Amino acid sequence: QVAAVQLARSPVLCGVGIVEDGAHNVSMVRALLAADIPREEPALLDRARELTARLPVSACDVLIVDRMGKDISGAGLDNNVLGRMYIDGEPEPPEPRIGTVVALRLTPGTHGNACGIGSVDIAPKALLNGIDYEVTPTTTETGGSPRRGRGPPAAPAASAAIEAAFARHARGGSIAEVTALRIRDTLSLEELEVSESLLPALLDRPGIELVCPPRPLPFRADGSLV
Repeated sequence: QVAAVQLARSPVLCGVGIVEDGAHNVSMVRALLAADIPREEPALLDRARELTARLPVSACDVLIVDRMGKDISGAGLDNNVLGRMYIDGEPEPPEPRIGTVVALRLTPGTHGNACGIGSVDIAPKALLNGIDYEVTPTTTETGGSPRRGRGPPAAPAASAAIEAAFARHARGGSIAEVTALRIRDTLSLEELEVSESLLPALLDRPGIELVCPPRPLPFRADGSLV
């Protein structure tokens, strides 16, 4: 409705819609006259949603994200991948349903801008210590989503953050049945690590290939994840 009013009252000749796939490659470009935008744009949005990168499951207990940053996604973490919009007044998507999100570090290219940190449930101190606390709040306030800039609890290291996340979802004190995914970032979903508890649900899925046997998460002596 806001867009319709703006188009009606502003000297807009046309608009160019660019639809990207899940890897941020351009899939479609459409030029629309201003009068056609309200009618034609919904189809472009539907196509964009079809191409959006997704996790291979609709729900999991723990999601480990190796890195986040503005150079990965404008929101720091792709909210469609996480299933967490965190915009006041807007409903949350029904899936994916992720219990606990653990982010491990900021990319160098984000220069301390931790926009999207509000979607993270726990993080190591190394990530939180790298946040620019002037730039980040400005970004989230300007974007109309201050909730995305709220910081999570700090853990001493990645190992402690992941251990705490698993403990939250341990059933009967055991982490054996905790369902977990590990991704490099929300733009890189071609290869990911999954907990053994998720394997039975994925192995028979078309397009999914097991490329290595199960292994323990490899931590360095300082608790960082390899």
